[in-house]
Amino acid sequence: MQNLKSKIIFIVVLVLCIFSFFAISKVAIIHNNDTDSIKFKEEYESLNGKKYKNKKIRDVKIEKDNPFVYKTAEEIVDLIENGESFIVYFGFSKCPWCRSMIETFIKTAKENNIDKIYYVDIEEIRNVIEYDKDGNLVTTKNGTPDYYDLVNKLNSVLNQYTLNNNGEEVAIGEKRIYAPNVVLVNNGEPVEMIDPIENIIKDPASEITKEQKEEMSNKIKCLFSCMKKGNTCSIKTKC
Repeated sequence: MQNLKSKIIFIVVLVLCIFSFFAISKVAIIHNNDTDSIKFKEEYESLNGKKYKNKKIRDVKIEKDNPFVYKTAEEIVDLIENGESFIVYFGFSKCPWCRSMIETFIKTAKENNIDKIYYVDIEEIRNVIEYDKDGNLVTTKNGTPDYYDLVNKLNSVLNQYTLNNNGEEVAIGEKRIYAPNVVLVNNGEPVEMIDPIENIIKDPASEITKEQKEEMSNKIKCLFSCMKKGNTCSIKTKC
């Protein structure tokens, strides 16, 4: 009888320990996501009223419960190699194009019940290539190894790295992660990439109209719809 009681007590304690572990883990995950959301809000809003490259930065108001979770380039590569499915936004807080679309992006995500989007700040990790005075291509800033790994992983959906040469856009023979770029990865395979603002806004300092916001939102919703379809979505399905 005593042995039976001991076994029952042991099982009860074990179940309570397991329950407590998962409860604490869930709280920790929620806390980390909330911390990232606040960090994102503070990072973008801290630049309101300031200048970037001698131009006034667009003021933005970021919702506190935004879906962004910070990741490094290395972590995104690991997620791809592990066959995960996710959406990742590449940008940086001073990017005028990013700031022109970010409020619409967050609003559209919320309307479509997208509660987690990975965020990679690419400002410091990308390479920079320019033409010198003699018209030769010169690397003025090297990218990080993790950035090049990420470009290789996402190669199939990325745009060409182009430079302006005497008024003409010229591809230089490699792919690039631009800002803003939003990429959908399904089971470790890059499926789709969109620039929510491309061909919609020509000047990131201009006032954004209701129609332009709707265009951006429709492009973003297309990507979210593709994600919800899961395995039925393919690289041939372009938003």
